[in-house]
Amino acid sequence: SLAAYQNSSDIQILESVPTTIASQPAHRIVYTDESVEGIKLKKIQTWMIANSSRAYVITFSGEESKYLDYLPEVQSIISSFSINNNKTVLTPSLLNELGQTRQQQLQQPLKQERNLTFDDPRYGIKIQYPSSWTKIQPGQSSPLDNVDVVAAFVHLDVQQNVSSLSRIGIGVQQLISQN
Repeated sequence: SLAAYQNSSDIQILESVPTTIASQPAHRIVYTDESVEGIKLKKIQTWMIANSSRAYVITFSGEESKYLDYLPEVQSIISSFSINNNKTVLTPSLLNELGQTRQQQLQQPLKQERNLTFDDPRYGIKIQYPSSWTKIQPGQSSPLDNVDVVAAFVHLDVQQNVSSLSRIGIGVQQLISQN
């Protein structure tokens, strides 16, 4: 991925540094992306490899002009990411329980900013995100890249009641080779 970004004329890498996610060694890049005509995006992509078999990738993308406004929230979201190696088996009763919990979350009035928890037992991951970010499109996959999009979160501008271009995506890629 890093080599592909370096060879793209639309992408300029601003930072490439080692970091940690879920107390594991990881890597983070910060870059600008001008592949969408008329819009300059600034992105953070952080990834780690777990058990030599799976890459976890968290990407934040936002309009460059609003990037610093969202950065504290994004850093908090990324730092809340955790992996539970004891994955839960999804039984019909657990699926029903998860559905009831989500229904209860949806029925709560949005009185003030609060953190919600996204928990995916299939991949054993958990992340907290502010209520001003809306979870969308879980479970989509890209068969060509062997990547599962576990969850995406879009920032909702409460004053204008519209989604912004700022979003966070969490993906998991099954690694075919340890090389």
